[in-house]
Amino acid sequence: MKEEFTYFGEAWNFFKRFYEIREDDACWDAVVAAGGEIMRQYDPPLCGAVVGAITEELEKKSRGIQKMKQNAT
Repeated sequence: MKEEFTYFGEAWNFFKRFYEIREDDACWDAVVAAGGEIMRQYDPPLCGAVVGAITEELEKKSRGIQKMKQNAT
């Protein structure tokens, strides 16, 4: 259970780091790199599922921001 505690903590920090997602390639490159690093460190499928879920949430948030900008114009 120690390993799970560790990668859940890293996943939480990953989410916090990118919570205010920007819509540029450099930001998304950083998201992919950071998520990939967490998954390289930990093998369990659950870790990949957690990082994948966070990435999906960030994508949804980014699409919402884009939609709000389009509606504002």
